[in-house]
Amino acid sequence: MIRLNNGFQLLFNLLWWMPVFYQYQKQAGLSDSQIFGIQSVYYVAFCLLEIPTGFIADRIGQRRCMQLGAAAMTAANLLPVASPSFAGFLAHFLAIAAARSLVSGASSAYLYEYLHEHGADEHYVQAEGTARALGLWAKIACWPLVGVLMHVRHEAPYVLTALSTLGSLACAAALPAIAAPLGGGQPPAERVGLLDSARQAAKVLGTSRSLGPLMVQGVAVFTLARICQVNLFQPLLL
Repeated sequence: MIRLNNGFQLLFNLLWWMPVFYQYQKQAGLSDSQIFGIQSVYYVAFCLLEIPTGFIADRIGQRRCMQLGAAAMTAANLLPVASPSFAGFLAHFLAIAAARSLVSGASSAYLYEYLHEHGADEHYVQAEGTARALGLWAKIACWPLVGVLMHVRHEAPYVLTALSTLGSLACAAALPAIAAPLGGGQPPAERVGLLDSARQAAKVLGTSRSLGPLMVQGVAVFTLARICQVNLFQPLLL
C-alpha cells in the first residue's frame, strides 16, 4: 500500500507544464491580465471546494475520492490541448482545483486510516514524508526536460501530465480497501443524511474556538505559498 501511495503522490503531482504554463499561455495569445485572472479564479475555487470535497470523501470513502480526483486531473490536463484558449485554460484550472480538493485531504486520511487499521500508526509520518520527497525529486529530474520535449511536440507538457495522472489513477484503483467502516463504526444504513452531517459539522465548528481559525490558516498558508512559488516565479523566468 505504501508503494502504491508513493506512486500515486508522485504521478498525481508531477505537473510537467508547471515551469512553462505562463509562457505557454502567452504563446496561445492570452494577456497577463487573463493569465493571472485565471489564477485568481483558481485559488478562490480551490479554497471554496476544500470543505464540500471533504464531505464527499466522508460519504464515498477516501480511496474512491482519490480515484475521482485522479480521473478529474487527467481530463483537466487534456483541456488545453483540445482548446488552447482563455475558456480552455479557465476550465483547465477549475478542473484542477476540483481534482486537488478531492485528493488533498483524502489521500492523507486514507494513508493514516489504513496504517491504523493494521496497527502501524508509527509508520504514518515516514510514509507521508517519503511520498512527498519522491514527488519533489521527480520534479527536479523531469522539469528540466520540458523545454526539449516541447521542441518535439508543443503540447508535450500537458500530454505527459495527463499520462502521469492516468498512472496515478491506476495506483489509486489498485489501493486496497479499508475494511473498517468510517463514521465511528456505523454501517452505511445507519449513517445520517448529508444535510444532517452538515448540521453536525457546523455545530462542532461553532462550539470550537480553534477549529475554524486553524482551517482558515491551513488553506491560507497553502494558497500563499503556491502564489509565491508559482505565480510570482513565472514572470521572473523571462
